[in-house]
Formats: sequence, structure tokens, C-alpha cells
Amino acid sequence: MSARSNQDGFTLVEVLVSLAIFSVAIIGLQRAATLAVRGTSQLQLRTHAGFVADNIVAINGLEPIRAVTVEGQAVSGGIRFVTETTTVETELPRFYEVSVTVRQEDSETIIASRRAFRRMPPVRSPRPAQDDAAGGPTEDGGR
Repeated sequence: MSARSNQDGFTLVEVLVSLAIFSVAIIGLQRAATLAVRGTSQLQLRTHAGFVADNIVAINGLEPIRAVTVEGQAVSGGIRFVTETTTVETELPRFYEVSVTVRQEDSETIIASRRAFRRMPPVRSPRPAQDDAAGGPTEDGGR
């Protein structure tokens, strides 16, 4: 008789090699998942910072134009941001450039920025009252 019996199964070396391959695959998947979560949180941060910058540009369009730099704070999605809005004259008369930068509180890294242009409304001179030669009513109803 032979000293070795005919048995089916895996040897210890085969099991160890398959465990090593499986471990490397799991570590790679874990790293990919970590990077995906980090990317998602960065995207959320950039999205909220973009909302803040867009809102500041819209609000700036409602205020009188003046060349100035204004720092402020804003909260979006529970995240605190520090903003800086700079309005400067351009080389074109009556045109202003508005630049907005947004960064997270306690950080110097700019997360979002927006640039817009505004125009001073034209200066309107008062229209002369039109008087009828026959003494008719003027533009203000004859008052």
C-alpha cells in the first residue's frame, strides 16, 4: 500500500495564498471607498461654497455700486464660510468688476470664487415739461 491516501482538498499553502490575494483585494476596495467618501465630502463643500458665492453676487447686484472690499461670513449646509467681495472699477467707464472668494472658516484655501461685472445705470436728465401753446396741460397734468 502507498503511504499517501488519495484525498481531495486544498493544501495549507494554497489556502494561505488565496487569503493573501483576498486581503490585498479587500484593502484596495477599502481604499477606493475611502477616496469616494472623501471626494463626496469635498464636492459637498464646494457646492455649498458655490451657493454662497452665487448669493453674494446676486445680492451685490441689488446694492449701490461702490469700489470697496468687504469681508463677511456665511453659513450654508451647516458649514461656516468666510467671504471676501471686492468691487473695482474697470478700464471701461461706468463698468465695475465684482470678485467673490469663499473659503472655509479656519482655512486659507479658496474653495469657490465668482467674477461678475456690473454697469452703473445711465445718468438721466429730467425731461423738460412739454407745454401746449394753447395753454393745455403739461406732463404733470397741469398742476
